[in-house]
Amino acid sequence: MSDLVPTGRSMVEVEVAGETVICVRPGEMSDQLVREWNQHLAHATRSGRWIRPDTDDAPPGHPQD
Repeated sequence: MSDLVPTGRSMVEVEVAGETVICVRPGEMSDQLVREWNQHLAHATRSGRWIRPDTDDAPPGHPQD
């Protein structure tokens, strides 16, 4: 059980200090997949293909502050 990932979810997006963090339930991703996913996200962010939109709406299952 993780305090960051709600029951019934394998992952959730949270904002920490203005940065987007994808929290994944331990054991749900292999170490190789973690490395590849982080490389993909870094590339998407650097190239401008993914920009975190400003919103006050929390997605379903988002942990409370």
